[in-house]
Parts: sequence; C-alpha cells; structure tokens
Amino acid sequence: MKQYTIKIQLLELEEDSFHLFINGRWNGKKITLCLDTGASQSCFDLNFFKTESTQEIISVDEGIKVGIGDSNLKVKNSILNQLSIGRFKVPESSIILLDLHHINDAYQQLKIPTIAGILGSDFFTKHNAVIDYFHKTLTLNIL
Repeated sequence: MKQYTIKIQLLELEEDSFHLFINGRWNGKKITLCLDTGASQSCFDLNFFKTESTQEIISVDEGIKVGIGDSNLKVKNSILNQLSIGRFKVPESSIILLDLHHINDAYQQLKIPTIAGILGSDFFTKHNAVIDYFHKTLTLNIL
C-alpha cells in the first residue's frame, strides 16, 4: 500500500460552519478543490473545464441528479486526466461536469478562492481516504 498525505485548508464560513479545500494541479495549472464527504460523486465546473481542458465533453445526461442546491441539474460527462493532488497522480477516470457558478459566486463574496471542482465520496472511497481535522491532512491509501 502506498500512502499520500496532503495538507488541507479548513475555512470557517460562519460560526461553526466549515468547508475543506485542497490544492492540486490539472494540466499543469494550479487549482482549488472543495472536499465534500456528503457529495456522492465528484464533479468539476463545466465552465472551468471548457476553458482549461482539451478534452471533449462526451455525453449529456438528461436524467435528474439531486444535490448542490438544485434538484434538476443538467449533467455532462467527460474524462479526467492529468490531475495531481500533492504527489498523487489521480488515475484517468470519467467525471461529471456541472455549472458551479452559484457556489463560486458565494465563495467570492466570502473571499474564498474559486474552485475547479468538488471531490466527493466516490473519490474518498476509491482511494481509501482519511481526513484528519486536527492535523488538517487528507491521507490517501492506495492499494
């Protein structure tokens, strides 16, 4: 088993309300990702993806997805590659693309950096992740 330990940022949005963030690189560009253990699937911002990626959007899912403050989200899919978090190079995988402007607008008002995406429970489960709030680290245990 190989372990990767990555520093996380714990930001208090208001009293007793926190969000977790991590820095990474996608296609060589520095990005910020939100860690959301309550999100069932990881997703990336559609507008960021269109601007920064050479990958094509491979499908549009007209089905209903629940989450991120809207019950009727239009979901698009593509392939995620060239993402690294710390020393961990995330294996190529399919990703969900959503318009995250409403989240980034709220973060901007709170002076929080724009996020490129959200890492959800699918990522944490697949990579046997452990979040240590005391040490502010994310440990990935790769089998």
